[in-house]
Amino acid sequence: MMKIHISNIHNAALSDRVKLQHKLAEAGHALGMYELGIFSYPVDGDTPEQLSTRLDGLVSSLEHGDRVILQLPTGNGREFEEKLAWRIQTYTGHYPSLLISENLGEEYLPMLRESDSILADKRWIFEDLKQMLGREASEKLSFYYVDNESTNLEASLCLSKVLEKYTVAKKRKDEIQIAFALTDKDGTYSSRVGVAMLSTMKHTPQPVCFHILLDDTVDEVNRRRLTNIAKENGARVEFHLVDKKLFTELAQEDYLKRFSLAGLYRLLIPQLLPNLKRILYLDADIMVTCDLSDRDRIILCVRMNSSLK
Repeated sequence: MMKIHISNIHNAALSDRVKLQHKLAEAGHALGMYELGIFSYPVDGDTPEQLSTRLDGLVSSLEHGDRVILQLPTGNGREFEEKLAWRIQTYTGHYPSLLISENLGEEYLPMLRESDSILADKRWIFEDLKQMLGREASEKLSFYYVDNESTNLEASLCLSKVLEKYTVAKKRKDEIQIAFALTDKDGTYSSRVGVAMLSTMKHTPQPVCFHILLDDTVDEVNRRRLTNIAKENGARVEFHLVDKKLFTELAQEDYLKRFSLAGLYRLLIPQLLPNLKRILYLDADIMVTCDLSDRDRIILCVRMNSSLK
């Protein structure tokens, strides 16, 4: 089970920055987060071996799949923080989210670029980071506040949003990826895809993401219906528009005439979805009667039934 940790600085003078980090850590505890304690100490006195041992001790409670919110600056210097962030990634598989409570110099830019989630605790820090990150800011930088007059981060709201983001990310990581290909000149074939989707969700307990390869013969009404079918059953739909002109001439070849245009669209799956390691393609006019998350059973079925390709 994924655990979420938030760092907190100890053994440091109670400056405004340290007090704020304590406050944010307390807000995280109230939401069920675990503390990743970091002690302030003279890092420069460590040999590389001593620092490595110290970092291993700091992250020893982390497990693969956990997520960490690292509050910066820690007071131990950027080099220490950079090595800690990479050690966190080694243990969990994820670079930490960064929660910034003080102005950071350009030397922090590599860390900011590496993280996929950055939170600012004051509006002016948010604006500075936005300028520093440029186009990347819209993808990863967040600032949560109660109203337009607020200048300081609202701790509970901020960390609740982070929890929500991690939960969605984990859910999507566990999704079964399923593809359909669809053309629908008369507007009736989309309903068959809907039936296949419903039967899939009925028998598959894991979250499902349906990738529907379609052309301009599938109208907005049917797209909306398919989206609602998925949404009402806790699944997602992603539509991938295909230019049918790519296959119109090819489909006239004698050896391909037995395939519909939609049947040829599936050849584009590797190009359209290059980041997916595994996806299951299904014909649109089928009824699913088994759990599609049972990979061994699916592979056995494919091997025994030559009609399934």
